[in-house]
Amino acid sequence: MLSAKFLTSKRDDCLRAIRRKRPKHQLSGAEIAELETLAADYSEKAALAAVYETERERVRAASGYGEAVARCEAAFDAMSKLIGEIVATPATTMAGVIIKAQALAAWEADPQAITNISSWSWPGAFASEVLAIASA
Repeated sequence: MLSAKFLTSKRDDCLRAIRRKRPKHQLSGAEIAELETLAADYSEKAALAAVYETERERVRAASGYGEAVARCEAAFDAMSKLIGEIVATPATTMAGVIIKAQALAAWEADPQAITNISSWSWPGAFASEVLAIASA
């Protein structure tokens, strides 16, 4: 859906085109009528868009959508920080390896998230930790 602001801008463009002085090419009556029709159409659609936008904002406010998004982002940031700390901590026991693997499995639930871990050196370090514990 086009915004009321955009539609109002398009209407204003049509009205400016009608008023603009053209020394070499004056608009014909048909061109003026077409621009007036377009301007009226944009005005009508802008009014509908304004009603829609107002109702959408009312529903969003009533639903708590903005607050839910903020809570989700805060939870994601907290999880990101925690998993970054887990990945950065060396695993010296099998329990540590399991905790690290569980953290990475949780993180993998979001395919984009794994790229946010601060360093891509963790896969090699993790593999080295597993091998060191397995060979001990």
